[in-house]
Parts: sequence; structure tokens; C-alpha cells
Amino acid sequence: MDHKRAKELLLVEQSELTDLYERINESGDLDVSVEESTGELTGLDQHLGDHATEMFEREKDQSIGQGLARKLEEIDAALDRIDRGEYGVCQVCGREISDERLEAVPATRFCREHADSGGLDKGPDVEITQEINEI
Repeated sequence: MDHKRAKELLLVEQSELTDLYERINESGDLDVSVEESTGELTGLDQHLGDHATEMFEREKDQSIGQGLARKLEEIDAALDRIDRGEYGVCQVCGREISDERLEAVPATRFCREHADSGGLDKGPDVEITQEINEI
């Protein structure tokens, strides 16, 4: 894949994920206690089920945020590989990664054969994608 095209794909994805990451962090009040985020003085003012729901939603948002942060790190690493002239080369076998795979997963470090070697690029993050679409 042409490095200019790869950089365009990565920057678009980076921008979209950064926007989502910021929206989750802004809307979730993830850095304050549950009591502060709900406006309750104590957890006693709230029904136990409501408190559990609030905790679940916060943990879900934190999990999505962490997944987005990892994907952003992978994009940064891919941009660095472009700058170093190492983009599009499998980090396991050293062979060129197919253009089709790079179009589908621009930040990938692995060819299709070695996709299960680790990292975030085992395919689309279906759960994260579904949860983001609900936001």
C-alpha cells in the first residue's frame, strides 16, 4: 500500500477514535466517585439496583475507553513505522502485508498468516464497535 494512502487512513481513524475517547471521558465522569457523578451525597440515597446500574455503566465506559486508548497507541505505532519506512512489513516473518489487509486494518503489524501472534489486530473489535454505536 502506498504510504500516503496508509497515513490518510490512519489519521482519519485516529481522529474518529480520539473524538470517541474524549466523548466517553467527558460524559462518563470517570475520574470522580459514583456519588459525585450522580449528585448523591451518599450511596444510601440511591436504590441498590440504581447504584449497581451506575457502576456497570461506569465500568463499561472505562473498558471502552481503555480499548480505544490501546487502538490509538497502535495507530501511533503504525504512523511511526511509516516514518521509519517499516510500515506494511509483518513483524513475525518479515514479509510484506497484503494491501487488502492493510486497507481493512491499517494499524496492523502482522500479515494474515500471523494475525494471531498478538496485538490488537485480530480483526474488528466487535464488542467495542457495538458499544460505541450505542453511544
